[in-house]
Amino acid sequence: MRPSCVLPAVLLAFFCACSKSAPEGAKAAPESRLQLLQAEKPELSGFGELRGQAVVLEFWATWCEPCVEEIPRLAALAKKFEGRPVRFISISDEPKGTVSEFLKTHVLPGWVAYDGGEAFRAFGVRGRPQTVLLDPQGRVAAKTYPSEVDERVLESLLAGRPLGLRGREDDAPAAAPKESEALLSLRIARADPAGKMSMRLGGASFEMRTLPLRTILPKIYGLPDERLVLPADLSAGSYDVLAEAPRGTDVLGLLRPAVEAAFGLRSRREKRTLDVWVLRSKTGRPGPGMRVSESTHSGGYSLMEGDVSVQGHTMAEAAGVLEETLGRPMFDETRLPGRYSFDLKWTKGDEGSLRRALLEGLGIEPVSVRRPVEVVVVERSAPGNAPGTPGGKR
Repeated sequence: MRPSCVLPAVLLAFFCACSKSAPEGAKAAPESRLQLLQAEKPELSGFGELRGQAVVLEFWATWCEPCVEEIPRLAALAKKFEGRPVRFISISDEPKGTVSEFLKTHVLPGWVAYDGGEAFRAFGVRGRPQTVLLDPQGRVAAKTYPSEVDERVLESLLAGRPLGLRGREDDAPAAAPKESEALLSLRIARADPAGKMSMRLGGASFEMRTLPLRTILPKIYGLPDERLVLPADLSAGSYDVLAEAPRGTDVLGLLRPAVEAAFGLRSRREKRTLDVWVLRSKTGRPGPGMRVSESTHSGGYSLMEGDVSVQGHTMAEAAGVLEETLGRPMFDETRLPGRYSFDLKWTKGDEGSLRRALLEGLGIEPVSVRRPVEVVVVERSAPGNAPGTPGGKR
């Protein structure tokens, strides 16, 4: 399954991580070492090097759509503070090649760093995007969402004034692991009505908070919405589904039966004949808008209606991205090897415009056919299980 941070546009507007204003006696920032890709030097040995500067740490990923959407706004903010002691650093825990590929098509403000997750763990960052603000004394002043950081907040940070950001105690930097920590953790619960929507998918971690089942289940089954058939009476409530497992664990394989048990569901696979698009190359060569990627890993993608950008994808992976935006199953029959990056723009809601963009920009012709497609059918395991009451009765 591709790691994805894509939600319907109506949900993206509510994506937010809670913040924490620095109390009296705020703690010093942990001294994480960072490898730098976009900077005047190759490495930052620790945040002590930046003492005297306010620091905006942006924890992000190439695959996280809300992260990508915030880039232009943060770049404009960084430009306003040029020449002043404010340092912007974007930190990803993805492979260097993935981040480097992304930087070929996107301009991030300030320094860009990558690490193996050390900084994420040190600052207790569990979701993304998330912003950590360090004051000029090297202390953690706040943890917040990038949209909350504006000119007023940075002026207050430089002047040592309260930032006025709402606090949340569980956002404190992570403590060192203890011997009694759980090796495997699963949690499925009704969401706090005042909670914020968030999503973090990848590796052996799964985190979806304050989201409806219709958004959570496609990620649990690793399928686009179009290949998942859900009960008509599925709960309209919001839930938290969280999992942490040892590295290399099939976390979705653990979550599927747990979620089905919690909500009184069962699933089966079957073939259904659906309207699909088959992607075929007109020339057998990459189109003019396709850039060959040297990365061996799939990069990120951003996805909005009428605008798709992918980095370092195989054509099969790119077909999956297009399937999400078109709402119709896609099959790659281009036979184009390797990985590519490209941007695709068309008129929202105009299927003909998308066809032209594929043909003129990528040299790819989408052919409409009806074809058997494997889908997952999710249904009630027993008639008495009521929607919205995990495991309950009517």
